[in-house]
Amino acid sequence: MKAQDVLRIKALAREERVHLNISPLVPVDPFRIFMEIEGITLSVVDMHGDLSGFFLKKGDEGMVVLNANRSLGHQIFTAVHEYYHMRFDQGMEGRVCLIHTFDQDVNSETEANYFATYFLVPEEALEYHLERRLDGRGIEFADVIYLEQLFMVSHVVMLQRLLWMEVISQAQMKRWKPNIIRNARRLGYDGKLYQKTVLSEPLIFSDYAEIAHQLLETAAITEGKYEEYLMEGGYFDLLIESEDEHDETEDAYRI
Repeated sequence: MKAQDVLRIKALAREERVHLNISPLVPVDPFRIFMEIEGITLSVVDMHGDLSGFFLKKGDEGMVVLNANRSLGHQIFTAVHEYYHMRFDQGMEGRVCLIHTFDQDVNSETEANYFATYFLVPEEALEYHLERRLDGRGIEFADVIYLEQLFMVSHVVMLQRLLWMEVISQAQMKRWKPNIIRNARRLGYDGKLYQKTVLSEPLIFSDYAEIAHQLLETAAITEGKYEEYLMEGGYFDLLIESEDEHDETEDAYRI
């Protein structure tokens, strides 16, 4: 993105924290915050494939759905990414997102990525915690792990944030990037931030396909959009006409 666009998104993230009464110095839990915002439903469900998640919006009501098969850090990032779409992308009623790099082909996706990064790790907060922890010394790998655990963001997001602030170099980023789960465990962390979520109990909806079906039944999405979500979620079998399709039996659908 252009420098002026980065500054605009950075300011927007800061203003949104103020709007939500969140101090610029503290880490945030978007799962808790967004579930407390009236009109937003947040769910984590098992999805096929590498999708990050999706959002749907109708009037003042919105839903953010995250893929449990992506790491917890990725889910947290995706939650804020989708929130950006709901809050600031006027006229956008839904989107399926596959987040893989900061700068993506679609401009609104790149903006949502930058917003999520600045919202989750504000410069003021990162500077504050760096100063307290480092106390004048240079940054080490263990400090990076500490910070990403504190802010509950993925290893890649924290490395990128530190690079943007020129706290680390490209060489350090490359050297510290691999084997994150093993290295985090060596430092005493359990590694769950870097692993997919194991759903121990049903959430609001138990499955991606069920969510799409309920949205269709309540007229929140069109038939075409329903089919698009099924295709994106890997449920191609549900769209194939067959003799068994209308059978009211357990094996009517092959999922």
